[in-house]
Amino acid sequence: MPPLLLSYIISDVQEFACTNSTRLSPLKCKVMSVDFLHFNSYQCPPVDTGVVVLEHVGSFKLLGVYILKI
Repeated sequence: MPPLLLSYIISDVQEFACTNSTRLSPLKCKVMSVDFLHFNSYQCPPVDTGVVVLEHVGSFKLLGVYILKI
């Protein structure tokens, strides 16, 4: 995904959270690239939310979604 497009998606997610009186937790947000190529040399650039740079991970376990209304 082009870095410019990724920044628009992150902005949209943050706007959605703000509009719905929620907020993203930078400690719980991670970045994971999914790639089906055996030999990919593309390195995903750091993802900056405007507050923190999100951590890149190789796997995750989805435990559920918790929405805290403020």
